[in-house]
Amino acid sequence: TVMPGAIVGEGATVEEGATVEEGATVRPRAFVGPRATVRPGAVVGEGAIVGPRAFVGPHAFVGPRATVRPGAVVGEGAVVRTGAVVGPRAFVGPRATVRTGAVVGEGAIVGPRATVMPGAIVGEGATVEEGAEVK
Repeated sequence: TVMPGAIVGEGATVEEGATVEEGATVRPRAFVGPRATVRPGAVVGEGAIVGPRAFVGPHAFVGPRATVRPGAVVGEGAVVRTGAVVGPRAFVGPRATVRTGAVVGEGAIVGPRATVMPGAIVGEGATVEEGAEVK
């Protein structure tokens, strides 16, 4: 469902059962999978993928060609930069940043205000503490 006041760009796909809420933006050629949610003020960048059952919180940003895998959560105000990957069932906390090309493994947790630097890998099931930086 694309709610009134949401913006969906040309060539973007919002699958059946997904919700793009008022004030959210899905840029051209992006994909929002079934039962995924994109909250108000969030932006899904051009060519990005938000997988089934994934959640993009209010005012979060998923950059161009980034991937948020099934069941993953990108918290309020969090940023997932260009080409970064958030693995299945992973959690990126509020105001955390996953920089260009970084990978957050399956089931991993990136705490609030933490930063995963460009190209860094957070392993499967790992926890990054609040405010920490992963190089």
